[in-house]
Amino acid sequence: MTFYQFTTLFVQSSFVAFIILLLFKVRKKLGLSVLYASLGLFQFVQIFLSNSIDSNYPTNHLISQGSSIFVTVTLFALLIIYIKEDAKETKKVIYALFLVNLLITLLLQVFNWKIEDPLIDNAIANSAKPFKNSPYISTVSNIAILLDSLILIILFEFIAKKTRFLFLQIFITMIIVVSFDTIFYATLSFWKSDKLIPVITKGLQSKGILATYFSVLFYMYLRFLDTTDRDLVFFKIKDVFQPLSYKQKFETTAIDKKKVEEKYRLLTENSNDIICLQNVDSSFKYISPSIKKILGYDSKEFLGKKIFNYVHSDDIQKLRETIGKKLFITDYDNNAYTFRVKHKFGHYIWLEFITSAVYENNKISYFVTSARDITQRVLAKNKIESSLKLLEQKETSLNEASKLAKIGYWEYIKTSERVNWSEYIHVIYESDVKKTAPKREEIFKKFDKESQLKISKANKELDENGTPYDLELKLINNNKRVVWIRNVVQPIYDENKKIIGRRGVLQDITENKNINIKLKESEEKFFKIFKNSLNLIILNSFDEHKIVDVNDAAARISGYTPEELIGTVNIQARIWKSQRKRNIYFNRLIKNGSVKNFESEFITKSGELRIWKANAEIILIGNKKYVLSIIEDITEIRLAQNKLKSQNEFVIAMTENQNAGIVACNDKGEIVLFNKTAKEWHGVDILKIPQEKWAENYGLYKSDYKTLLKKEEIPLMQAFNGKILTNEEIVIKSVNQEPRIVLCNGASFHDNKGKKLGAVVVMNDITHQKLIEKNLRDSKDEIKKALIAAERSKFLLNESGRITRVGAWELDLITENVSWSDQIFKIHGLPIGTIPPLDKLMKYYVNGSEEILQQAIDICIAENKSFNLELNFKNEQNELLWLNVIGYSEVNSNGETIFLRGVLQDITEKK
Repeated sequence: MTFYQFTTLFVQSSFVAFIILLLFKVRKKLGLSVLYASLGLFQFVQIFLSNSIDSNYPTNHLISQGSSIFVTVTLFALLIIYIKEDAKETKKVIYALFLVNLLITLLLQVFNWKIEDPLIDNAIANSAKPFKNSPYISTVSNIAILLDSLILIILFEFIAKKTRFLFLQIFITMIIVVSFDTIFYATLSFWKSDKLIPVITKGLQSKGILATYFSVLFYMYLRFLDTTDRDLVFFKIKDVFQPLSYKQKFETTAIDKKKVEEKYRLLTENSNDIICLQNVDSSFKYISPSIKKILGYDSKEFLGKKIFNYVHSDDIQKLRETIGKKLFITDYDNNAYTFRVKHKFGHYIWLEFITSAVYENNKISYFVTSARDITQRVLAKNKIESSLKLLEQKETSLNEASKLAKIGYWEYIKTSERVNWSEYIHVIYESDVKKTAPKREEIFKKFDKESQLKISKANKELDENGTPYDLELKLINNNKRVVWIRNVVQPIYDENKKIIGRRGVLQDITENKNINIKLKESEEKFFKIFKNSLNLIILNSFDEHKIVDVNDAAARISGYTPEELIGTVNIQARIWKSQRKRNIYFNRLIKNGSVKNFESEFITKSGELRIWKANAEIILIGNKKYVLSIIEDITEIRLAQNKLKSQNEFVIAMTENQNAGIVACNDKGEIVLFNKTAKEWHGVDILKIPQEKWAENYGLYKSDYKTLLKKEEIPLMQAFNGKILTNEEIVIKSVNQEPRIVLCNGASFHDNKGKKLGAVVVMNDITHQKLIEKNLRDSKDEIKKALIAAERSKFLLNESGRITRVGAWELDLITENVSWSDQIFKIHGLPIGTIPPLDKLMKYYVNGSEEILQQAIDICIAENKSFNLELNFKNEQNELLWLNVIGYSEVNSNGETIFLRGVLQDITEKK
């Protein structure tokens, strides 16, 4: 073989091998059909080359490319398919190659008949010469490839058992098979030729060289390029040197099956667990001999019987439910179930059962059950349950304590310039838990300037001297929320005692800090109220009754200075006029823990008798009880109220003793005044009935004695609706009384802003005059008398307000409109009709009275509580007055305060 021949053979074989391996490599994407098609093409090319180039075999050209390259590579393709796929796939390829060669032979034979036709031109016949085919040689070739394939499989199986090296398996198999192919094909094809021996020699050389070369290529492919094939059934990377053929796999599987069966038999017979098979009705069809060792029974005693005969009575229901569930499951249930089973000697053994259903035709055929003696485990479990509960409680307590403490850990190493911290610090900063802690500079910027100065100073001391620190710091977290933290830090040392960083814990103390801040603010507010209150505030120790503290109002109210009162007990007893009331007061305080609005008479240092209203409550300061008392001097208020009460009684007496009937209604048209004379005339008292029923219930008729008054004709309603009544004549026909003719005079009345406050009607009985006199003059004289009486009544009412220096006021909270009576204008020193704005009105109250009044108004609006205060007041003429201010609220149907009403009384002379 020349160098040129060798090089040509090498290039051709490399190209063909590359095609085969490439198509095999991509078989998962393209399938094996492309590879099979290529092998069929190779068969055609082999025959073509055999007929065109190798037909005469010149002495200097005894190497057949068709036989040497394509036959050899075809056999290698069969072998790799056999190794990497399976025998079934290889069988398909062998049959396909045989049929392809057979079809090519038949087609070429038919083609040759056409070429040999005498009518065909010689030039055409010569050009078709490569397609002339010897049926005999084609048949030999077909038989050879079929025998090669069979020998290839059998021989590879044999050699694979003798050596574990894949390369040797491939190489030896291919050398033998190509040698057989060369000798078999050459002998039968050229047995009459004198070139038989050279053909065999050259064929063995060329195919042997190619077999060696292809063995290397295919081995390298299997070893390095096809190891990631995840779909292979029998091959893994570690098994590349030990591939098994289909037959080997079958034989190995059969042997392994026998081994498994033997192991299973040994396992069931020697296992410490009970292994049994149960029918669907739970009866036993097999049970392992280990039952003797665990329960004391022989296997035969259990066959055909059910487990219910041996299970503890308390566990039977649970067992039935378990079996019932297994009858309906479709997958294996590997949950373990525990039951007590009776030993042959009478005691019970705890067994743990694991049962799986075996299916045939989608129906449960039987159950496979294993049971293990867990008696000792159950006993041990019972012994340690209490310990486990205690441990669990302890761990839970520790976890909850850590969570409630709001503590996180952090660490900073100088060399890394990074901060590492625990998850809870992310909660404090409200940052992403999944992300690492930010850089130290970014963290430092979160603190306010004061905290930054503290940190810098403390870190410097720690880095230089190793001094740990404990600081309370303020920061603004990622969500702009203010957080107070406690930062406890200590240095980190290396093995050379050099400070390399610092570590510490952060605790969120925001809640406690805010409480302390609010507590401090409350203490400051309380101190201001305590010192500046116009009322006497006393703090007593509960047990010793000694005065611990007292405000500056003590001297003004009691006559005693704070220095005289603090630390004493006797003075407190002396100032009570009635010791009986003192005992009632303290008994109520001890029983209820507080006393509200307790009024009693007290004696001041000067001996003056005063009326005080006391409110007291028991409070805790530290762990000691104290009594906080607030005492208000209400002497003037009570005197004024008594005087006002007398004046009211005078007015009422005056109204009740009028000969005229007087009725009045409020701004809602509801009757609020029905004097004695009116009651006598009508025969009834004020009735809470609708206006439409007034005429009917009060017996109100027109002067014809027959026509009942309509609602709008009733004198009080006419006056309420804005009409000024003058000598309106009606008849009152009350039950069991003679009809009474009355003249009605009346009108509505308004405040200084024109708001209607109600209406009043004065009725004069003219029945007697009507009966005696028939003329109009007499009637006018009687009316005149009635008007004089009415004017006298109105004069008396107005004079009562002026004499007592009492004025009425009203505040509309919705519109913020203020209404005053005339007396209020006089108290302020303002002309009637001129009411200043609300904010200026409060400025008239001086010496701390503005704050007291504002607080009382706020409480009245919020809690619907009235107030009664004595306040300092300076009017427009800069006269300093004392006013008794009384106010109450009026709410709507929703419970919302909409009006404040009350009175002001000038009590300067009394003070």
